[in-house]
Amino acid sequence: MNNPTKVIFFSLFLTSLVLGSDERINALGGNAGFWPDDDQNINIFPATLNNFQLAQVSGVKNGAEKAVFLFGDKTKYGFVLDGDESQLINMMWGNGKMGVQLAFDNSSNDNGTDKTGTSAISAAFGQDMGFAELGVGFVTESDDSGTKDAGDDKSDMTIGVNLRRAQSLWVFEGLLLGFDMVTGTNGDATSSQMALGLDLYNHWDIGDGTDLLFALGFGFETETTNSGQTGAKDNVMTNILLPKYTLGVETNITDWAVARAGVTNNHALSSSNDDGTTATSTGGTAEFDAVFGIGFNYGGFTLDMELDPGFYTDPVSHITGHNGSSLGSGKATITYNW
Repeated sequence: MNNPTKVIFFSLFLTSLVLGSDERINALGGNAGFWPDDDQNINIFPATLNNFQLAQVSGVKNGAEKAVFLFGDKTKYGFVLDGDESQLINMMWGNGKMGVQLAFDNSSNDNGTDKTGTSAISAAFGQDMGFAELGVGFVTESDDSGTKDAGDDKSDMTIGVNLRRAQSLWVFEGLLLGFDMVTGTNGDATSSQMALGLDLYNHWDIGDGTDLLFALGFGFETETTNSGQTGAKDNVMTNILLPKYTLGVETNITDWAVARAGVTNNHALSSSNDDGTTATSTGGTAEFDAVFGIGFNYGGFTLDMELDPGFYTDPVSHITGHNGSSLGSGKATITYNW
């Protein structure tokens, strides 16, 4: 069957614009929209940049991948320093209930025979409209291979919309809606994709310093591709996820450390594929995933990292390094807030 997690439950095109820190959110289910206090919300609701002043270095392990500096009082300014050598500009601006992001990447190479080049423009706008938070974005990318034959040139365009609002329904108090559309070409080959995600969520305080999240949602994606060859038929793939579950828990271990656990379970109600000749479909399968994390408050800064699950069953060995593996299972992010 088609991988059910391919459904874009929240417009991922925005994540390439700003922050690279996702260790906390990954460990809490993977969707920043459920945690409005986290700086990752800038990726999907740009107006939330007005809520933060920070200096952040992400991808910390054997170096760093990205740094973000966001500052200002009534007016916010942000600069992103990326490891991408082709990046020319990546900036943010916010004022009150509005936020804007703009990024431009460009690279070229002329070896005397062929000229190659890539370019990408990303723009996003967000506003707190009172009844809801809105985030919209646009990305366009192109890649010129340098050959005289345009049949191997690539281009794509993405448009997306995200919305979040307070919505009291059953046991839930919040609603998240995400939609995006992607079109692309690779020479004569074409592709188009449309995705929609709708989630209801709520937080519960279940003890001193413990926050429990539960979200229930629906996801839909359809993708059409064509090789561009003479007589080629469209290949159409469709996924419907119902229900989608997210469970996240964040709890204080001490006053300087917090433990996190996030679980997702996506049930593929229907997955189908039609290549113009044969149509197949499956249903009733599910994908389950669990991620653990830990955060440290060092006073002047915070450190977030994903956690080796073995820490919970053998913490002493992990902390002292006698288990043969590191405490963290991946990269970490350092954040200075003021």
